[in-house]
Amino acid sequence: MSGYRIELDTGRCQSYGNCLNVAPAVFAWTRARKVRIANAGGAADDRILKAAKLCPYRAIAIIDDATGTKIFPPRLTR
Repeated sequence: MSGYRIELDTGRCQSYGNCLNVAPAVFAWTRARKVRIANAGGAADDRILKAAKLCPYRAIAIIDDATGTKIFPPRLTR
């Protein structure tokens, strides 16, 4: 990802595999069937963002490297 970084919360991962279906060159399974980053630059930014959005447990976060702003998932406001 150009200008972004991917952060994973493997404790939230429930092994649905949506991220692997959308960006198989970026994500892979660990032996424990939790997602890991295989190649952060393995797909276009929009594919990686789509993979993060398809995670039902929000285990994948996308951060803007320049500002440190979380792109996804959005922060909840009250």
